[in-house]
Amino acid sequence: MNVTFRDMATGQVKSVPIISLVNVDYTNTLGSVKRKNQKRTISLISNVLSDANPNEVNAKIKNYIAGFKAVSDDVTIKQTGEGEQQAETGAFLGKALVIALLLILTILVWQFLSIGKSVIILTEIVFSIIGVIIGFVLTGMDVSVVMTGVGILGLAGIVIKNGILVIEFADELHGRGYKLHDAVVEAGKTRIIPVLLTAMAAILALIPLAIGFNINFVTLFSELNPRIFFGEIM
Repeated sequence: MNVTFRDMATGQVKSVPIISLVNVDYTNTLGSVKRKNQKRTISLISNVLSDANPNEVNAKIKNYIAGFKAVSDDVTIKQTGEGEQQAETGAFLGKALVIALLLILTILVWQFLSIGKSVIILTEIVFSIIGVIIGFVLTGMDVSVVMTGVGILGLAGIVIKNGILVIEFADELHGRGYKLHDAVVEAGKTRIIPVLLTAMAAILALIPLAIGFNINFVTLFSELNPRIFFGEIM
């Protein structure tokens, strides 16, 4: 490679090899500098083994990062990727749950004109979460921040609907002259069937999702072969 220039003394264009002007040293370096929030970043990426639990891996990495002190003050080590996404998703679902509860409480107070009845209905969410925890303990399944959070939100809607059915009917019976205890017992006996039907409908509808029931509708209509299988789609 030559360097072309104009000689200021003679005005002629000359060309000299670049090796006569510089020292060439072949080394390895970064092809680009990655930045995030105007700061240089270096990312370490790794996949999780198929038989490993991502939540446990992220927890161990977090502990190692917290205990690693051999860095200068201008260097920050931070866990991103799936761990950061799970933390952000968990925070978002927490805020969404709080906002949903406040909105539901406002609607219930407006409907029943009573804070006590509204609080009684909302306490059913606490018992539903206890049921979710018991289900995870019995089945030994891994807790997913996203799927578990969305499931709890959906379950909250079902139990609140069932609570409204019972409380509303008990309130109606109490207005007819029933004693409070008798009205609650009669409302439970009368509304138990629609409550169970609602719960069973939700359970049956979610069983295919829980067991990974898959049907290939393309081959079902093109080849008359649904290719039914159970498990995750790979």
